[in-house]
Amino acid sequence: MDFQGLHNKLKETKEAIIPSQGLEKGISVIVPAHEGMEFIEDCLTSLNSQNIYDAKFEVVIVLNGIFQKELEYLHNTKFENLDLTIFINDEASAGAARNIGMKSAKYSHITFVDIDDYVSTDYIQSHYDYLENNKITFSQIYDVEDDEIIEDNPINLEVIRNDGPENVSIMNLNRVATITVCKVIPKEIATLQYFKENLLSGEDTVYYSELFVNSRPKLKVVPIEKNSIYYRRVRDQSVSRKPATYDFMVFQRFEILEILDTLLELVNNPTLRSFIQSKYNAQISFMNRFLVENFNKREEILNVVKSMSLKYFNYSILNRDFAKTLVLSYCFPPFSDTSATIASKRIIENNEVVDVVSNNLSRIRHKEPSLNNMIKPYVGSKTVVNQPATFSNMYYLDSYIDAAFRFYLKNMERYQKVYSRAMFPISHIPNLFIKIVNPNIEWVAEFSDPLLYNIESTERFAEIKHEKLVASLKTNLLGKFGKYVDDNLFNLSEIIPFALADKLIFTNENQLEFMISRFEEDEKEYIRSKSIISNHPTLPKEFYHMDDLSIDIEESIVNVAYFGNFYSKRSYHEFINLVNQLNENFELTFKLHIYTNTNQLESDAIDELIKNNVKVHEYLSFREVLNATTKFDMLLISDAITSDDKPYNPYLPSKLSDYLGSGTPILALTENTSVMSKMKNESLYKIDLLDFRKMINNKNIKDNQNLNELVDNINGRKMKNDGRRIYNKNNKLTLMDHEPLLEISKELMLLNVGKKDWLVKPKSLPIEVENDYTVKVLNPSEGVKPIKLMSYYGLPRVINIEIFDSSNNLVETFCISKLRKKFRTFEVQPNSFLTIKICYRKKYEKADFLNAGRLRIEGV
Repeated sequence: MDFQGLHNKLKETKEAIIPSQGLEKGISVIVPAHEGMEFIEDCLTSLNSQNIYDAKFEVVIVLNGIFQKELEYLHNTKFENLDLTIFINDEASAGAARNIGMKSAKYSHITFVDIDDYVSTDYIQSHYDYLENNKITFSQIYDVEDDEIIEDNPINLEVIRNDGPENVSIMNLNRVATITVCKVIPKEIATLQYFKENLLSGEDTVYYSELFVNSRPKLKVVPIEKNSIYYRRVRDQSVSRKPATYDFMVFQRFEILEILDTLLELVNNPTLRSFIQSKYNAQISFMNRFLVENFNKREEILNVVKSMSLKYFNYSILNRDFAKTLVLSYCFPPFSDTSATIASKRIIENNEVVDVVSNNLSRIRHKEPSLNNMIKPYVGSKTVVNQPATFSNMYYLDSYIDAAFRFYLKNMERYQKVYSRAMFPISHIPNLFIKIVNPNIEWVAEFSDPLLYNIESTERFAEIKHEKLVASLKTNLLGKFGKYVDDNLFNLSEIIPFALADKLIFTNENQLEFMISRFEEDEKEYIRSKSIISNHPTLPKEFYHMDDLSIDIEESIVNVAYFGNFYSKRSYHEFINLVNQLNENFELTFKLHIYTNTNQLESDAIDELIKNNVKVHEYLSFREVLNATTKFDMLLISDAITSDDKPYNPYLPSKLSDYLGSGTPILALTENTSVMSKMKNESLYKIDLLDFRKMINNKNIKDNQNLNELVDNINGRKMKNDGRRIYNKNNKLTLMDHEPLLEISKELMLLNVGKKDWLVKPKSLPIEVENDYTVKVLNPSEGVKPIKLMSYYGLPRVINIEIFDSSNNLVETFCISKLRKKFRTFEVQPNSFLTIKICYRKKYEKADFLNAGRLRIEGV
C-alpha cells in the first residue's frame, strides 16, 4: 500500500474541509489577566526581554473580571519590545479570556501564558525555530514555589524524557499535553474547539482532549539545550491546593466526565482512547481523595454516576484503597458462571467495597459484560491470574494459590476479612496460608453445593500433589480435622475451612447437614456453631430494570418461561408434560419458553421441544435474565432429583433467588425432602414431583389446589390488562383485542406459535366426523385483513379444509395436504369474518390423528 500517497490524499481532504487561515508565521502570546497586579510586571517583563533573532510575536492581554489596577498599570507602563493588544471582558473567566485571545490572534501559532507566570528569555525564539503547520511544540516547565525553582517536577521530567524525537507519542507527553501552558499550537488547530466557559476547573483538560480528537498534530519537545522554559508559580489558588470541597472534588469533576464520556464514544484510535481515558480517570482520582475523609458521600456519588449513565466510569479508581475485605473467588465476572454470579450478588447484598483475586477463565467460560458492569461499583483492586482455567488440575491451580497469597501479603494491613466461595474448590485453599500468617483475620467461607460428592453422590477426586503440605495438615494445624486429611483437593477444600474459617455460609440447612454427615458428633457441633444459613441473595428491584428487553411474545396467552440448563437430574420433560396438561385442562392458553445454552442440547432434544410447541431461545445475559423474568406470566423451576442416591435433597436451585425478585408467579416442581418444598413466599406455588407424575398419569391435574390457585392468580393479572386476551364464552375460546379476532369451537385446542401466530388442533380422542372443528377469523377493521394458513399433514383424502364466507356460503374446499409446510394467504373482508372447518373423512381413535389435524394460522 502507498502509505505516503494515502497520507497526502488525507491531507488534501482535510485542507479542503479546513482551509488554511493564511496567517503570517509568528506566535500570538495570549495572557488572561484577573486580579494579577502582583505578578503582571514579572510576566510582561519576561516577554519584553526575549532574545529575538527573526521571530515575530505579539502579546494579547485579555483583562477579565476585576482588572482596574492592571488596566491602569498597562496604560502607564511602556514595553518597548512588545506588540501589545488589550481586550476587556467583564466576565471573570480564564476560559472566556483565552477564547477571545485565540479569535483575535494575528499570527499562525498561539501560546498561553498565565499572568502569574513568566518565561525564559529564549522561550519565543526557540519555539519559533520549530514551527510547522501541524506541529505542537513543548517547552520545559519549572515550578516556582515560595521563590524556589523546582526543575525536577513530574511534568518537567516527562518533557525532558521526550527530548529528541521529531514526533512524540501523546501517551509519552500525557501529563503536559493537557495543561494550558508551555506549548505553542498552530492557530488552525487551536480554533477547531474552544475552552468551555461554563467549567469552573478542568477546562484545559477538556480543551486539549477535544483538540487531539479533532486533529492529529505532531508533538515535538524543543531541545533542552535551547533553554525554552516556562516558569509556573504554585500558589494557594493552584488546583493542587484547592480546598477539598464536594463542589470542587466531585461536582466539577462530573461536569468534565460528562464531556469526556461523550468523546470516548467517538474515538476509535487505541492510543487516543487510552489518552482520554487517562484524563477521565484523573478526574475520578479527585473523587477518591475526597472520599478518604468523606466516605459517607460514596453512595451519593454512585447515584450521580448512574443518573448520568457514564459508560466509561472507572469504579476501581473511585474505590481505590477502601476495601476492608479481600474476596478470593477463582471464578468472578466478567466470566459467566453460577459461582461468579452468586459471589457477585453476595457482595452487592453486603454493599461493601472489596478487592478480588480471580483467575482468567476465558478457555472454559464466556464473558458476561452485564454482570461485570453490575459488580464494578463494589470492586476496588482486581487481580486476575492468567493461568489456564481448570476445576482440579493442581499444576495450574498452584499459580492461583501463590498469586492470591502474595497479593494478601502485599496489602495485608488493609484487610479485616477474607471471603472465599466455592464452587471451584481452589478458592478456599489460599486462606489456609493467610490464616497461618494472620490468625486474627476473619475468614468467611461459603459453599454453594457439596464439594466432595457430586450430584450423583460419586466422590470427586483430584490429587493435590503436595506431600509436605499434606503432612503438615495432618499435624495440629487443622486440630480435630487433621485425621481426615488426604491428598484429595475436594476433601481438603471442605475440611480446611471447616477447621479454620471463622464463619461458614451454607445456602440451606440440608446442604450443611449433608456435608457434615461424615464427621463425629462433636465435630458436627463445632461446624454448626460457626455456620450461617443464607439462601442465595435476591437483588433489589432496581437491578431487574437496568435493561428493558424487547421480547416478541403473544400477550393474549400465558407465557411460561424457564431459564437455565438441563442435566441428568433435571429434565425438560416435566415442563413439557406440565404445559401440555395445562393447555388440555384449563381455559387459558399456555406457551412454554426455554432460555438455555442450546449448544448443550442434542439436536433430538431441540426437535422434541419444537414438536411440543416449545419456543427455544438462546441464553440471555444475567441482567437480561433479570429483566425477562418480569415480562413473563409464569416462571418454572424444578428441584434436582436426588431421591435415588441421597437421604435428602441438599440442593437449592440458585435461579430461584432471581425469580423471587421478579414479582412473577413461580411454579416449582419439588422433591418432598428439599428446602424449596418447605419455602414460603407469596409468589411461589409448589407441586411435589411424585404427585405431579401421578397427576399426569391419572390425567387429574386440574384437581390440584396449588395449581388452581396459580392459574386463578395469573388469570386475575391478565384481566387487569386492557389489551389482547383469550377467554371462554358461549363454549367458544375467543381471542379479543377490544373486539373479537378469533373464535374456535370447544372441540379444538388453541396453541400459540409466536406473536399473532397460532396453531389449532383437535382437543381429544376419538375424532368424530360430526364433531365441530371450526375456526372463525374476524376482521373488525375497515381494511382487508390477510391471514396465512399452513398444515403439517401430507396424506391425501384424509382431512379436508372447508372455507365459508360471512354469509355461510361455501367458498372453497381442498385437502389439508395442499397446505403442508407452505403458507397460503386468504383475505378476510372489512367488518366481516371467514370460517375455516377441519373435516375428517371418518372416525379416528389414534393420537397421531390429533396432530394430523393441526392447522397454523398466522396474522391474527
